[in-house]
Amino acid sequence: MRKKIVAVVALVALAGLVVFAMILKQREREDREQQLTSYYGIKLGASKNEVGYALGYPAEVQEPFRPDPARGGMQVSNSLKLTKAGDVEGTPSSLPGGSALKKYDEWHYKFGPDRVTVRFDPTDGTAMSVICTKEGGLWGSKCRRILGVSNGSSEADVLNALGTPEDQKLTLIWKTMAYPSLGLTLLLTKGRVYSIGKTLPNRS
Repeated sequence: MRKKIVAVVALVALAGLVVFAMILKQREREDREQQLTSYYGIKLGASKNEVGYALGYPAEVQEPFRPDPARGGMQVSNSLKLTKAGDVEGTPSSLPGGSALKKYDEWHYKFGPDRVTVRFDPTDGTAMSVICTKEGGLWGSKCRRILGVSNGSSEADVLNALGTPEDQKLTLIWKTMAYPSLGLTLLLTKGRVYSIGKTLPNRS
């Protein structure tokens, strides 16, 4: 009788472990899917209102590029600082309270030592990319970890977590490692990740 009880208990314990493992696996899949489609709590494809609700007013916006006659027609763009109310500094607004943001398709947030940029599709105003970059040097970044990598991760760490990049380019001190199927583009310098860019994965 005792052997039967022990066997039943062992069977129940085993079934419990199997169920627990299945739950963990499901959570891992859900977490990975979330990381494939969002970064910094911003879901790719979100509206400007949704981004504003999640992150608040940005510190700056980026003007559209325009030709600069003084530089031989080169394209230039300026960053414009915003007030705490979300209006462009020094520009009177007839519609205060962040209404001016609707005109700009690149928002910059200052988080800790990092700069988080959200770029929007100019046609429909939805978030196309979220980029986290360490400002003023590599070390001490708090950019959020995604798909096993973070700012400061070594190139070996990236290869171990993500495998061989689908595309890469070396330009002077910078290396770009791109994983379009993951919607992830990493900028490295001195062998370590300096900037993390997230877009929707290319599912084709």
